[in-house]
Amino acid sequence: MHSRTAVVAALALSTVALVAAPARADSLGDMGLAVEGGLGVNSFTNAHARDFIGPGASYTVRVLLGTHTTLGYELGYLGSVAGITALGLQQGAVLYSNGAEAAVRYSPIPDSAVQPYALAGVAWRHYFIGRADFNSSVANNSDNVLEVPLAVGLGYRTDSGFLVDARFAYRLAAGSDLLGGPGGGGPGLDNWNLGLKLGWAL
Repeated sequence: MHSRTAVVAALALSTVALVAAPARADSLGDMGLAVEGGLGVNSFTNAHARDFIGPGASYTVRVLLGTHTTLGYELGYLGSVAGITALGLQQGAVLYSNGAEAAVRYSPIPDSAVQPYALAGVAWRHYFIGRADFNSSVANNSDNVLEVPLAVGLGYRTDSGFLVDARFAYRLAAGSDLLGGPGGGGPGLDNWNLGLKLGWAL
Protein backbone atom coordinates (compact mmCIF):
# COMPACT_ATOMS: atom_id res chain seq x y z
CA MET A 1 0.00 0.00 0.00
CA HIS A 2 2.83 2.40 0.88
CA SER A 3 4.63 1.72 -2.42
CA ARG A 4 1.40 2.33 -4.34
CA THR A 5 0.83 5.61 -2.49
CA ALA A 6 4.39 6.66 -3.35
CA VAL A 7 3.85 5.91 -7.05
CA VAL A 8 0.56 7.81 -7.15
CA ALA A 9 2.11 10.72 -5.27
CA ALA A 10 5.05 10.83 -7.72
CA LEU A 11 2.69 10.90 -10.68
CA ALA A 12 0.65 13.60 -8.99
CA LEU A 13 3.71 15.77 -8.30
CA SER A 14 4.86 15.39 -11.91
CA THR A 15 1.49 16.57 -13.13
CA VAL A 16 1.48 19.50 -10.71
CA ALA A 17 4.85 20.58 -12.11
CA LEU A 18 3.44 20.59 -15.64
CA VAL A 19 0.26 22.39 -14.64
CA ALA A 20 2.20 24.98 -12.69
CA ALA A 21 4.56 25.73 -15.58
CA PRO A 22 3.62 29.27 -16.61
CA ALA A 23 2.55 29.98 -20.16
CA ARG A 24 4.28 32.86 -21.89
CA ALA A 25 2.43 36.09 -21.14
CA ASP A 26 2.32 37.08 -24.78
CA SER A 27 0.61 33.80 -25.73
CA LEU A 28 -2.22 33.72 -23.16
CA GLY A 29 -4.58 35.66 -25.40
CA ASP A 30 -4.09 33.15 -28.21
CA MET A 31 -4.41 29.97 -26.15
CA GLY A 32 -8.21 30.03 -25.90
CA LEU A 33 -10.47 29.68 -22.86
CA ALA A 34 -13.57 27.53 -22.38
CA VAL A 35 -16.04 26.47 -19.69
CA GLU A 36 -17.65 23.00 -19.64
CA GLY A 37 -20.07 21.08 -17.47
CA GLY A 38 -21.44 17.58 -17.73
CA LEU A 39 -22.63 14.27 -16.33
CA GLY A 40 -21.38 10.71 -16.45
CA VAL A 41 -21.40 7.22 -14.97
CA ASN A 42 -18.67 5.73 -12.80
CA SER A 43 -17.78 2.56 -10.94
CA PHE A 44 -14.91 1.17 -8.86
CA THR A 45 -12.54 -1.33 -10.44
CA ASN A 46 -11.87 -3.32 -7.26
CA ALA A 47 -14.33 -6.23 -7.00
CA HIS A 48 -14.41 -6.03 -3.20
CA ALA A 49 -15.27 -2.32 -3.34
CA ARG A 50 -18.07 -3.11 -5.81
CA ASP A 51 -19.50 -5.57 -3.25
CA PHE A 52 -20.33 -2.49 -1.16
CA ILE A 53 -20.74 0.32 -3.69
CA GLY A 54 -22.80 0.18 -6.86
CA PRO A 55 -22.33 2.10 -10.12
CA GLY A 56 -23.11 5.76 -9.70
CA ALA A 57 -23.57 9.11 -11.38
CA SER A 58 -20.87 11.75 -11.70
CA TYR A 59 -20.90 15.46 -12.45
CA THR A 60 -18.24 18.06 -13.17
CA VAL A 61 -17.64 21.71 -14.04
CA ARG A 62 -14.35 22.66 -15.69
CA VAL A 63 -12.36 25.61 -16.99
CA LEU A 64 -10.05 24.92 -19.92
CA LEU A 65 -7.05 27.06 -20.88
CA GLY A 66 -5.50 26.18 -24.23
CA THR A 67 -8.38 25.29 -26.53
CA HIS A 68 -6.28 26.45 -29.52
CA THR A 69 -2.94 24.95 -28.49
CA THR A 70 -1.47 21.46 -28.46
CA LEU A 71 -0.83 21.59 -24.71
CA GLY A 72 -3.70 22.84 -22.56
CA TYR A 73 -4.70 22.93 -18.91
CA GLU A 74 -7.86 22.11 -16.97
CA LEU A 75 -9.14 23.03 -13.53
CA GLY A 76 -12.29 21.30 -12.39
CA TYR A 77 -14.78 20.53 -9.67
CA LEU A 78 -15.95 16.91 -9.59
CA GLY A 79 -18.58 15.01 -7.67
CA SER A 80 -20.40 11.69 -7.59
CA VAL A 81 -23.27 9.86 -5.94
CA ALA A 82 -23.79 6.08 -5.56
CA GLY A 83 -25.62 3.60 -3.38
CA ILE A 84 -23.66 1.85 -0.63
CA THR A 85 -24.64 -1.25 1.37
CA ALA A 86 -22.92 -2.98 4.27
CA LEU A 87 -23.86 -5.05 7.30
CA GLY A 88 -24.51 -2.54 10.07
CA LEU A 89 -25.18 0.40 7.74
CA GLN A 90 -28.67 1.85 7.44
CA GLN A 91 -30.50 0.68 4.34
CA GLY A 92 -30.73 3.34 1.64
CA ALA A 93 -27.41 4.98 2.53
CA VAL A 94 -25.70 6.98 -0.21
CA LEU A 95 -22.01 7.54 -0.86
CA TYR A 96 -21.28 11.09 -2.02
CA SER A 97 -18.02 12.60 -3.15
CA ASN A 98 -16.70 15.97 -4.18
CA GLY A 99 -13.26 17.25 -5.01
CA ALA A 100 -10.97 19.32 -7.20
CA GLU A 101 -8.73 18.44 -10.11
CA ALA A 102 -5.90 20.00 -12.13
CA ALA A 103 -4.76 18.39 -15.37
CA VAL A 104 -2.64 18.72 -18.48
CA ARG A 105 -4.34 18.03 -21.80
CA TYR A 106 -2.61 17.08 -25.06
CA SER A 107 -4.49 17.73 -28.32
CA PRO A 108 -2.55 16.80 -31.49
CA ILE A 109 -4.86 18.80 -33.81
CA PRO A 110 -6.11 21.72 -31.68
CA ASP A 111 -7.37 23.83 -34.61
CA SER A 112 -9.62 21.08 -35.96
CA ALA A 113 -13.36 20.98 -35.32
CA VAL A 114 -12.93 17.38 -34.11
CA GLN A 115 -10.29 17.14 -31.39
CA PRO A 116 -9.02 13.83 -29.98
CA TYR A 117 -6.97 14.30 -26.83
CA ALA A 118 -5.25 12.63 -23.89
CA LEU A 119 -5.14 13.95 -20.33
CA ALA A 120 -3.27 13.35 -17.07
CA GLY A 121 -3.79 15.14 -13.80
CA VAL A 122 -3.97 15.14 -10.04
CA ALA A 123 -7.09 15.33 -7.89
CA TRP A 124 -8.22 15.39 -4.27
CA ARG A 125 -11.53 13.71 -3.49
CA HIS A 126 -13.60 13.62 -0.29
CA TYR A 127 -16.02 10.71 0.16
CA PHE A 128 -18.76 10.78 2.76
CA ILE A 129 -21.81 8.66 3.59
CA GLY A 130 -25.20 10.34 3.74
CA ARG A 131 -28.80 9.33 4.42
CA ALA A 132 -27.66 7.08 7.26
CA ASP A 133 -28.67 7.70 10.88
CA PHE A 134 -26.57 4.79 12.12
CA ASN A 135 -23.39 3.10 10.91
CA SER A 136 -21.64 0.27 12.75
CA SER A 137 -20.27 -1.30 9.56
CA VAL A 138 -16.77 -1.57 8.11
CA ALA A 139 -17.56 1.50 5.98
CA ASN A 140 -16.16 4.64 7.56
CA ASN A 141 -18.31 7.76 7.46
CA SER A 142 -15.79 9.72 5.36
CA ASP A 143 -12.45 9.43 3.61
CA ASN A 144 -10.01 11.62 1.66
CA VAL A 145 -8.04 10.20 -1.26
CA LEU A 146 -5.42 11.37 -3.72
CA GLU A 147 -6.19 10.51 -7.36
CA VAL A 148 -4.29 10.56 -10.63
CA PRO A 149 -6.79 10.70 -13.51
CA LEU A 150 -5.67 9.34 -16.90
CA ALA A 151 -8.11 9.99 -19.73
CA VAL A 152 -8.74 9.96 -23.46
CA GLY A 153 -11.49 11.92 -25.11
CA LEU A 154 -12.99 13.32 -28.25
CA GLY A 155 -14.19 16.89 -28.50
CA TYR A 156 -16.16 18.76 -31.13
CA ARG A 157 -16.17 22.56 -31.51
CA THR A 158 -18.45 24.58 -33.78
CA ASP A 159 -17.42 27.83 -35.43
CA SER A 160 -19.60 29.69 -32.94
CA GLY A 161 -17.71 28.17 -30.00
CA PHE A 162 -20.17 25.50 -28.81
CA LEU A 163 -18.34 22.45 -27.40
CA VAL A 164 -19.24 18.78 -27.01
CA ASP A 165 -16.76 16.57 -25.16
CA ALA A 166 -16.93 12.79 -24.57
CA ARG A 167 -14.32 11.31 -22.23
CA PHE A 168 -13.27 8.02 -20.66
CA ALA A 169 -11.09 8.30 -17.56
CA TYR A 170 -9.33 5.82 -15.30
CA ARG A 171 -8.51 7.25 -11.89
CA LEU A 172 -5.73 5.78 -9.74
CA ALA A 173 -6.44 6.34 -6.03
CA ALA A 174 -4.16 6.28 -3.00
CA GLY A 175 -4.74 6.65 0.73
CA SER A 176 -8.18 5.01 0.73
CA ASP A 177 -9.57 3.92 4.11
CA LEU A 178 -13.27 4.13 3.30
CA LEU A 179 -13.99 0.40 3.65
CA GLY A 180 -11.34 -0.47 6.22
CA GLY A 181 -13.26 0.06 9.45
CA PRO A 182 -11.70 1.84 12.46
CA GLY A 183 -8.26 0.42 11.65
CA GLY A 184 -8.19 1.86 8.13
CA GLY A 185 -7.02 0.09 4.99
CA GLY A 186 -9.60 -1.82 2.97
CA PRO A 187 -9.94 -2.23 -0.80
CA GLY A 188 -8.59 0.40 -3.15
CA LEU A 189 -10.84 3.03 -4.70
CA ASP A 190 -9.49 3.10 -8.25
CA ASN A 191 -12.40 3.94 -10.51
CA TRP A 192 -13.43 4.57 -14.09
CA ASN A 193 -15.72 7.24 -15.48
CA LEU A 194 -17.48 7.74 -18.80
CA GLY A 195 -18.85 11.24 -19.24
CA LEU A 196 -20.30 13.76 -21.66
CA LYS A 197 -19.81 17.51 -21.27
CA LEU A 198 -21.19 20.57 -23.01
CA GLY A 199 -19.51 23.95 -23.00
CA TRP A 200 -18.64 27.21 -24.65
CA ALA A 201 -15.37 28.68 -25.83
CA LEU A 202 -14.96 32.25 -24.56
